[in-house]
Amino acid sequence: MTMTDVAAELAELLDRYWSWRVEYQDHPPAWVATRRPSPAQVHVLAAYDLGSLRDKLASAETLSTALADLRHEFAGSGVTFGTVWASAAGPGARRLYASRAGVLITSWTAAELRSRLREELAGEQAAPGGRLALTPEVLADGLCPGQPGCGDTGHDDGHQL
Repeated sequence: MTMTDVAAELAELLDRYWSWRVEYQDHPPAWVATRRPSPAQVHVLAAYDLGSLRDKLASAETLSTALADLRHEFAGSGVTFGTVWASAAGPGARRLYASRAGVLITSWTAAELRSRLREELAGEQAAPGGRLALTPEVLADGLCPGQPGCGDTGHDDGHQL
């Protein structure tokens, strides 16, 4: 790849992903993209070539859009959303999460997280005191660590946070 090709590819990346700062570092040799969506957050991606960096940027943008949609849809519910690295699932794999009142729900896709969260919030209406009800499915997933009785195989008495 010539310097002109690299410059053209880099210009296309910067034009398409304008909120990211992209630079090359010599040691170890890699392309690094950074973005600061808020003063307390920094997103960093790295790749050995611009093609791989493009793929990572596209994935990051998709996740950012999905999280923004979820935050908008569930505004006022007190639910916090985010992503976590899932390195055992492969390079760059991320899981989405929603948390509220000590309950953590994770999934690979925004659609799955949305569905599970709607189910959980619907169950909230049946729970006394407006608390999130921990369903047998949530308990089976081990999503209430540290709570008495959670995760026990015979535990399905409607335990609530």
